[in-house]
Amino acid sequence: MKLQFLLSMNRNTSRTFCLQNMGNECHIVSYLDFHSEILYLCLFFVGT
Repeated sequence: MKLQFLLSMNRNTSRTFCLQNMGNECHIVSYLDFHSEILYLCLFFVGT
């Protein structure tokens, strides 16, 4: 099982959603606010 990290920046909205894609689970593990920008850290669990 691999771990992939996805960083998504969204300036326009206060939150974003990580949807399940092709059988991969995505969980929002944390979010940080830098200079009025929301930085989302999504942890992907990818099965091999």
